Amino acid sequence: MKYKDKESLFKAFLLKWEKQFKKIPSILHYLSTYPEIVNKLDDFRLLKINELNDSQLEWISLIAQQESPIESDFFKEYWVPIQSNRYAYYIDISSNSFPLFDVKYFFLEPSRWYKKYIIKDMSQFFKHIDSPWLNFDEYLEDVEEESWSHIVEFFNERDKLGFDGKLILDPIKKECIIAEGQEAEYILNDRGITFSGVNSLIVGLLPYETEITLEEFKAPFNRNKYVCESVKNIRALVYLLQSVGKLSIDFYSFVFGVNNQCKCTFIKNELRIYHADKVLFEDLLNKFKEIKN
Repeated sequence: MKYKDKESLFKAFLLKWEKQFKKIPSILHYLSTYPEIVNKLDDFRLLKINELNDSQLEWISLIAQQESPIESDFFKEYWVPIQSNRYAYYIDISSNSFPLFDVKYFFLEPSRWYKKYIIKDMSQFFKHIDSPWLNFDEYLEDVEEESWSHIVEFFNERDKLGFDGKLILDPIKKECIIAEGQEAEYILNDRGITFSGVNSLIVGLLPYETEITLEEFKAPFNRNKYVCESVKNIRALVYLLQSVGKLSIDFYSFVFGVNNQCKCTFIKNELRIYHADKVLFEDLLNKFKEIKN
């Protein structure tokens, strides 16, 4: 973008936000007088007042060039970056409270940017900053706790979409089903089929829309207490295994549909399936051989 175009953008910005923007230097000055607070923010280097205009001009020009909806819908020209070495901490001058926040990215689908508020109301914060009851370490702990609560909400939303079959799952590759350092084998007999030397995701070779009733699931990093109620088919089970981690699964068992005579169990790199459908076994073995070779 040409410099004169940047100048035009900056003039347009000032027409909307000059009154609010003029308050930023005093906020920066006030923050600079409290290094014991600023220094506790992650890798934070406060912008110098004489750098403010150039910094905002560059920010506005960057915003104007955003093409991705996830960025263009989130980042705003009325945010003022106050970090000197990178884009991280901002003050929102569209709000009378002039909140200070960091931006974070939730990279799992559905991915999104989100705000991590450090100071929600600047004037109120400065009013109480010297109060003996304000412990900034405890204050930051509360900030982290609130931020984590948002992340938990994101994971819960993701789980709902995953269990409902509305997320694209990672493909089942050889390294997903063959246990490291082991030779994957199978034994087929009249009672069923047993795979050894395999990871939990081998179950993903079954048709995704196969209805199941998950009876038991054990994994140290499973966040969902009611996971057995949420998993209704193989697709949902594969989502669960991928989200928890294929190497972190201790045990799971399920029946096909509601038929207690047709069952599958996984434990210690071994998957056992008991089922009367020979076609199911034939299809499963063909996929296993193909992916193994």
